[in-house]
Amino acid sequence: MIGTVTKKAVVTFIVFVLVAALSACSASDDRDRVKATATTQKKTTTSDAAAGKDIPAKNRPKTKTGVLSIEGMTEEFTFTLADSVELEFTTYITSDMIAESASSSEGDSLFIYANYGGEKNRDARLFFFARPKAVKSSIEEMTELAKETIKVEGFRIKEPVAGNGALVFEWSQAEFDIEKQDKNGSRIVGIVSIFSHAGRIYWLIAEYPEELTEGFAQRMVKAAENIMWYDEKAAK
Repeated sequence: MIGTVTKKAVVTFIVFVLVAALSACSASDDRDRVKATATTQKKTTTSDAAAGKDIPAKNRPKTKTGVLSIEGMTEEFTFTLADSVELEFTTYITSDMIAESASSSEGDSLFIYANYGGEKNRDARLFFFARPKAVKSSIEEMTELAKETIKVEGFRIKEPVAGNGALVFEWSQAEFDIEKQDKNGSRIVGIVSIFSHAGRIYWLIAEYPEELTEGFAQRMVKAAENIMWYDEKAAK
């Protein structure tokens, strides 16, 4: 269970990580667009099969090629393997994204940023987080922790999504939309997913400028589809 004092410490850690990262360098319509991406995304052509069917997550090919359909145009991309040792999974991200990890006694994080044209965009990112493996938590506790973190970032939380048919991520055990305006008045939108694997509770917070929804959503969905956990044996 997460007590009040501990919860504050976790939120403080997460905010510290977010601030350190920054120092280092309509919602229904949004959901429809992202959901459409998730349901129409083309399958990626991969060299996994050539390497064998039963590949541990860490031994997947370092790169593979695939296609994304962006604004009606099919584009071929190179995907690179991102490995989160602390969160215990690997995934593939397009070569125009970069992955960074952070860990402490409060929890483990993986950030995946858009890096279009070699320019890192800290407003367009995927943020995976989990408490340490030894710390037990629940879907409800992690949901509240995610909501506190989002509010600290200035986001407004939308109504929870009801029913599996409306979920962007099929794994979600809780899922809701978020939005805010940045200092320039631009709209930042996103989705929060709370889920579990092997008894550990995770969140994925996806946030991005509204004008990047089409391209970023494609990359987001593909990164989610390509997750392979360390305890899986069948290659993806």
